[in-house]
Amino acid sequence: MKASIIIPVWNGEVFLPECLNALQRQTISDFEIIAVDNASTDGSAELLARAYSAVKLIRNPSNMGFAGGCNIGLRAAAADILVLLNQDTVVRPDWLAVILQTFHDATIGIVGCKAHYADGKTLQHAGAYLTPQSAFGIHYGRGELDEGQYNQLTEPDYVTGAALALRREVYEQTHGFDEGFNPALYEEVDLCWRARRLGWRVVYQPAAVLVHAETISNAPPSYAWQSLFERNRYRFVLRHWSSAALDDFLAHEIVSTTEQVESRVIGARMRALVVNFMQWPTLNRARNDDPSLGGPLSSAEQAHLLDKLLETRTVFAQRWLAGLSAQQNFRALAALPEGDFPRSTVPVLGHWVTHIRAFFLNTFVRPYLAPLIDQQRQYNQYLWQYMENSRLHVEESNDAINLALELARREWLNLTPNQPEKDHAHDHK
Repeated sequence: MKASIIIPVWNGEVFLPECLNALQRQTISDFEIIAVDNASTDGSAELLARAYSAVKLIRNPSNMGFAGGCNIGLRAAAADILVLLNQDTVVRPDWLAVILQTFHDATIGIVGCKAHYADGKTLQHAGAYLTPQSAFGIHYGRGELDEGQYNQLTEPDYVTGAALALRREVYEQTHGFDEGFNPALYEEVDLCWRARRLGWRVVYQPAAVLVHAETISNAPPSYAWQSLFERNRYRFVLRHWSSAALDDFLAHEIVSTTEQVESRVIGARMRALVVNFMQWPTLNRARNDDPSLGGPLSSAEQAHLLDKLLETRTVFAQRWLAGLSAQQNFRALAALPEGDFPRSTVPVLGHWVTHIRAFFLNTFVRPYLAPLIDQQRQYNQYLWQYMENSRLHVEESNDAINLALELARREWLNLTPNQPEKDHAHDHK
């Protein structure tokens, strides 16, 4: 049993020597390494060509994303076992031997690994699962000190794409990652789900250990990352979950996405719903044609789903716009009223102290501050008007989006051939 190790590369010059040197120290030697460079600009490809002649180098003219880069490498691979490995990993010497040994069980289609953080003892990944109503990915053991508590071979919902091995038959049946998830996020979840639906086991192998340079951050993610995450989370459930499960999912989204949720998150979910709604004909066609996905939905189920998607987006929009409407409170501050001068509480002389303060205020302070206060009032008024105009523009845009989505829904339902109702007694996610 031979292996092809595919490393998607993007600006990884600082990581590649340690990653490749660890592969050269493997206890077995019968494997090939394919590096797929996604148009790096830091000299990664040049380093590979100069210092690692045994590595098969594929140079993409543009960044194909994680899924795209991996798929190019998978197509070029020759072995029975195809191993995807991130550029910022360092594997133990017996890592590959353990993976190949695991595949001696013919029922296993995908093998995942145990990943540590850079300290080599804090767990990053020991398999992962999806929360049942929201499809959030949770890594077993993340942040825990590795004391052997995850040293059993298990069958999790999915394994991380940072180090994932699959049998060639699985690749031939699934064609690798779905590039609709580009540039990244949820593609490995999708692949594991499809492999399992086709009858393969997906396992976490605790004896295949590596260090992954990913760090823990408590900083909130950017809007761009949040939008990508939400888009791919919705894409995943629309590809895989049954009509009943999708109904539960959208109901849970409405309940969990309250006005207290950050506007960044609400906005990202609104965007994700629109993007996936507009892609529904393609997603629906894939469900009909690909046996590894969730299966066809009846005409009635499709109509119900599209209605629920629009309803969910409308609720999100109302809550997001409510946050913008809160700026009305700013209008009261635009006037910047002067506060009353505090009266002195000094016994007996308090009356005279108050008059002396007022004299100095009116004579020396107020003439100096008056132009500044007036300038601030004008700025506040301008800012409030700008915010109000922006809010009105957003509301108009939201109305236009709602109209476009409704027209698209009607057109798609008119074009959808009638499909028979199904027996949902065994529906599951």
